[in-house]
Amino acid sequence: MKEFLLFLVLLSSVFSLTTQESRHLLALTSVGYKESEIQSLLAKSKSEAIEVIFQLSADNSPTNTPSYLQNLPTFKEFRKLPKSKKQEMRKEARKRGIQLQADWYTYLSSSQSQLREKMVLFWHNHFVSSLKKVKNPRLMFIQHNLFRKHALGSFKDFLHAIIFDPAMIHYLDTQSNQKGKANENFARELLELFTLGIGNYNENDIKEIAKAFTGYKANHYNGKFRMQYNQHDHSKKTIFGKTQRFMGQDVIDLILEQKSLAPFIVRKISKQFIYHDLSQFQIDRLSTIFRKDYNIAILIQEILRLDEFWNEQNQGVFIKSPVELMVGVVRYFDLQIKDPKIYVKLGRQMNQVLLNPPNVKGWPGGKHWINSHTYIVRQNISNRLSNNMKNMMKTSQKKVNLEFLVSSKYYAQFQNIHKKKRKLRQILKSDYFQLK
Repeated sequence: MKEFLLFLVLLSSVFSLTTQESRHLLALTSVGYKESEIQSLLAKSKSEAIEVIFQLSADNSPTNTPSYLQNLPTFKEFRKLPKSKKQEMRKEARKRGIQLQADWYTYLSSSQSQLREKMVLFWHNHFVSSLKKVKNPRLMFIQHNLFRKHALGSFKDFLHAIIFDPAMIHYLDTQSNQKGKANENFARELLELFTLGIGNYNENDIKEIAKAFTGYKANHYNGKFRMQYNQHDHSKKTIFGKTQRFMGQDVIDLILEQKSLAPFIVRKISKQFIYHDLSQFQIDRLSTIFRKDYNIAILIQEILRLDEFWNEQNQGVFIKSPVELMVGVVRYFDLQIKDPKIYVKLGRQMNQVLLNPPNVKGWPGGKHWINSHTYIVRQNISNRLSNNMKNMMKTSQKKVNLEFLVSSKYYAQFQNIHKKKRKLRQILKSDYFQLK
């Protein structure tokens, strides 16, 4: 009996995660990880560790509406204000937008639901809208909670919900889409960027889908959706070879029937976790799984179980986004940020401002994060951190383990540096620190 128990102990240790694997899993399933989180996974198998990560991100409840987005004047009330008061209100609106951006950074730094937060950022960069065009932080906040709700849920439900999202309606001009004057912006991006990809539809599909979404409106003040049937094109429309009096909801059902949808989403999500392109065999296999009920969580679980995910060639090769760079340091060293607006300022200097992607295609990411200007900013951040060494060494963690700041295969470069503060300084200044 003792021999059998010993065998079980040895067997479990064989399949337990190594420190390198634990760090890698958290580096790619979080916006930023803590040393304690890495340690907590070491006694677990890969499947058990993946399950823990999903359990921590199970809560999809909305974040509370901040006080500065409550009790605002309606548009009717705003129109009655004198010119000077209107200018003052517009300035306040810009301040509220910046505060909302800063609050998002703070939430990312404190949340335990790191996989969900990572996917909220992903969907923000997929179903793109921007505060710059929408001009109402309240609508962007509503959209943020929509992303939180569906980030790891049903992509089918997600698609059906996004067509009623007020920020999306205003960003892609569905608000001005009406019978006889169809605006094709949303229809085009819905097919090209959100669902099917170029080459899997034709121009007539776009024109007809635009007609299906005529009359879809959202109140620019409170985001409430309304259907204006007198502006809707009730004629028969031919979309993907089918003819009917389609409306927007019907279009989503048609898109979900298209064979190109699953591979398009599978490729895009898999690129968040696996650096190199997957084989066509794996794309087809994952697409078959995803197509069953369009469950995003199941798709990600399958991706994380792939040998390609755990391959050493996939470790320490992704360039951190500016958000990941900043939030990662704050979470690892448990830093207290006095004014979170510094996140927004530094993010702008590194070409990533939350709530304001550059265009409808979003941030391209990868090597595009680095250029002659942003590289200097990243190095300046490292220098600032180096100058704050005392505070960084006094975190809530008893001892700061520097080994997990970079991928294990890079840490060997610093092993001969014996003084901890000097080692930390060299790690932060290295290019390896820019990788996850």
